[in-house]
Amino acid sequence: MGNVPIIYAVTVPKSLIYFTGLFPYLSKNGFTVHVISGKNETIADEDFLDPKIWTQQQHAEYHEIDMYRGIAPWKDLSCIGNWRTIIKKIQPKIVHVHTPKASLLGMLASCMERVPIRIYHIHGCRYYASRGIARLLLQQMERCIIKMSTKTFLVSNSLRNYYIHELKISNEEKLALVENGIDCSIFDPDQFTSDDPENFRNKLGIPKDSFVIGFAGRLVVDKGINELLLAFQELSKKYSHIHLFLAGSIEKLNALSPQAVDFIKNGNDHTHLLGYIRDMPRFYSSIDLLVSPTYREGFGLTLAEANAMMKPVVSSNIVGCVDAIENGVTGMLVPVKDVKSIIAAIERYIRDPELRRQHGMNGRERVKSMFSPALAREGILNAYVNLLNAREH
Repeated sequence: MGNVPIIYAVTVPKSLIYFTGLFPYLSKNGFTVHVISGKNETIADEDFLDPKIWTQQQHAEYHEIDMYRGIAPWKDLSCIGNWRTIIKKIQPKIVHVHTPKASLLGMLASCMERVPIRIYHIHGCRYYASRGIARLLLQQMERCIIKMSTKTFLVSNSLRNYYIHELKISNEEKLALVENGIDCSIFDPDQFTSDDPENFRNKLGIPKDSFVIGFAGRLVVDKGINELLLAFQELSKKYSHIHLFLAGSIEKLNALSPQAVDFIKNGNDHTHLLGYIRDMPRFYSSIDLLVSPTYREGFGLTLAEANAMMKPVVSSNIVGCVDAIENGVTGMLVPVKDVKSIIAAIERYIRDPELRRQHGMNGRERVKSMFSPALAREGILNAYVNLLNAREH
């Protein structure tokens, strides 16, 4: 197979971090990788990841289109025109789109330009926690993007089953399971010690006998941040040694209430907003427990990463999370939006160090056996090759 041009697309550059290692692998196997992304939204995002430098390092070529994540029909029409210009120039055999706005605009432009293979990669269900008209509109948008795609990838088995039954997709073969991989040589707890000067506990001057709860992700309503803050406030009344590390940024879309933002920034000296972090293994090494009371998820990558670092997890008993965590073995799954259940699960881990240790050990073994990054990359490559071969026959 000669050089096959392929476009990868995301709405904002910080999403690219999840493809680290994939593009060099594709380049070695005959693909010329192009990346399309919107602009960084904040200076903090720019500090987190410079897309031009990152794509160079990852053996890819970068193209920027100013994609707005909200509802903006006129801006979107302009973006589609920019998309079509880039597609005409590259002449890709495959366009592989990720994240909602990039997926919608990229799929429309790819259809207009008759790109032979169009892949929609679903990492999470946007409408899972929505209700009423918003839910119906988001469902219809998903059906349209899936219909325009040649193939649709989904990151977990529960997510694939949910789409088949909820959206009533009759052509089940169009929906392929492509699971995430976790590199356990990077997410390796043996790399770190409690005396590490870069350990976040040590940098913040937190006593070694403190219990640190961690969260990693976007600080928005749908990630269950309101419930997490309520649980933490309640637990703080009983346990004076607990701290909360928040690895992520406060976002404008699906925004938290002013009261929640104020508590995060000014609530007390036991709540620590760390921003987006590149060195996630070090973050996990600094906490005792990851808590992610999310309303919707595709797989729950941070849950599996924490498990790889031998940290137990408390999360929601929903699509995606049930694939990442084995309830009662590598963590605890609780009903969504149930603050009392979140408190009870966290409290069990605070009071039982042996349970923390056992669930952490179980978690690492499960990740090593089920979420191999080599198998994940190989699965994507094989899917591309099969789709290209099918077009030729």
